[in-house]
Amino acid sequence: MVKVITRENYEEINKELQEAYKKEAEELKTEHFHVGYIVWSKENTINPQYLIDIPQNFQELKAFCNGYGINIDEMESKISNADINYFKGIPVIVAIRRPNKVIGYDGDIEFSNYAMVVDNPDKINGKINEEVSVKLFSHNQPLSQKMAKMISGICPVNQLSLIMGCGALGSKIVMHLARAGQQKLLLSDPDVISPHNMTRHALLGEQVGLNKATALVNSLKMIFPNQEIGISAIEKSGLILAVSPISDHLKWVFDFTASENVFNALTNEESLSVPNVCRANISDLGDLGIMTIEGDDRNPRIDDLQVYLHSLYDKNSKIQKWLKRENKNAKNNSVSVNVGVGCNSETTILADDIISSHASYFSAIIKRQMDKTSQKGKIFLNRIVDDENFYIETESIEVEPFYVMPAENDKTWSIRFKAGIVDRMIAQTKKAGNKETGGVFIGVANYKTKTVHVTELIDAPPDSKANAVCFFRGYKGLPEKIASVREKSGNQLGYIGEWHSHPHGPDGLSGTDMATVARFKSEFEKEITPLPVFLTVVTPRYILPFIF
Repeated sequence: MVKVITRENYEEINKELQEAYKKEAEELKTEHFHVGYIVWSKENTINPQYLIDIPQNFQELKAFCNGYGINIDEMESKISNADINYFKGIPVIVAIRRPNKVIGYDGDIEFSNYAMVVDNPDKINGKINEEVSVKLFSHNQPLSQKMAKMISGICPVNQLSLIMGCGALGSKIVMHLARAGQQKLLLSDPDVISPHNMTRHALLGEQVGLNKATALVNSLKMIFPNQEIGISAIEKSGLILAVSPISDHLKWVFDFTASENVFNALTNEESLSVPNVCRANISDLGDLGIMTIEGDDRNPRIDDLQVYLHSLYDKNSKIQKWLKRENKNAKNNSVSVNVGVGCNSETTILADDIISSHASYFSAIIKRQMDKTSQKGKIFLNRIVDDENFYIETESIEVEPFYVMPAENDKTWSIRFKAGIVDRMIAQTKKAGNKETGGVFIGVANYKTKTVHVTELIDAPPDSKANAVCFFRGYKGLPEKIASVREKSGNQLGYIGEWHSHPHGPDGLSGTDMATVARFKSEFEKEITPLPVFLTVVTPRYILPFIF
């Protein structure tokens, strides 16, 4: 307990202390009391000068204080005549008003801290022996979140955020954000810290066996002692919170779980009203960090952004090589950090400095993105080239919203066209005039989220035939083109469906179309991984997708 002693309450507190000492003398249990002194000038004087000679004894301390207009005679008299201290070392803090705010503090008062070692023989007739030793101490005050913001320079906007996943990557990002002054975090993780986690986790060995989210909160409370830090732990999946009424108050949801289940659930949760969703994971045996941030109104969504990144295989050779490596690792059953696979396993080979590199980049981006009021989708890549020189490349990609439609015949399915795809179909329909036209969709289907993504079109092969009422899509060169897409994209993308136009109607599927659907469905059901039959009709008035 700390009490402030003033001239007004000195006698009252002195009696309290004497009672305590009496109990102690009678061998009764009591607290030990000790008194320190703060001294300052009676005048509101600003002192721009700095005295370099640090006091070594009481005589020099008096001279030091006098140099700033501070008289310590009353303090000397109190100590000499009625010393009530339990220890010989007496703290003395000299408060000096400066012309400007003191670096590292909010005010213009500089505190110079000393301890005088005063024994009973050093107290003579209301005076203290001038040779009494005086020791200088540094002035340390507890770290506050306000000070953390100031020291960090760039601090995140304090918006209520849910962080799912407090493992190696998530724990380091949380620490970066909290140490920069972020005060409104809900940390979620159902897992506990295992001994092998110590190779990559932000926390140390004393936290082994504790829940990861709780352990992080405990550590942050120690960094910001005796403060309400506004950071709390949830020892279960954060998805429950993300889709609960609390989501109305959340500004951000961060997914650092590297869990496919969490990814699909976040993707498919229509009731999620959080304005900002961010996901970060590590791939390419640890060498590639990927962070995606959704656009306004969740478009593009995290699944759109992932598919868009894969669709860059033909424009970005580094992305193509990465996807091929991932596909090869999957075939070889290698221990890898794959798309959607975390690094929690003790068999995963991945150094702590690699994780730290990705976490630092991600947290720096998050700080800068949290104050954005409106944005398109974003992809941020942190690529580590782990050769003898070890260097890092970063890349940011802006993504336009996807064109989103429900299937005409089954509203539980959603079709999400990459920007430009629909415009291209319409342009080709207009160019064909009175004749039907069409082509093949490249993309991917996700049965768990019931979503089809269309990333590109392959024009109708040259052996295709068309007239005013029919379109027969040919085959010449098509298998080779699709095989090339699959190979270059590491099997992430491939044939996903067909489209054709009805320049004269109907606004729906014709009898010929339904026969084609039946034939395709029979063929697709024989595949190891069956595809849905996806067919889109473009009419002068509508774009009509169907999924069977």
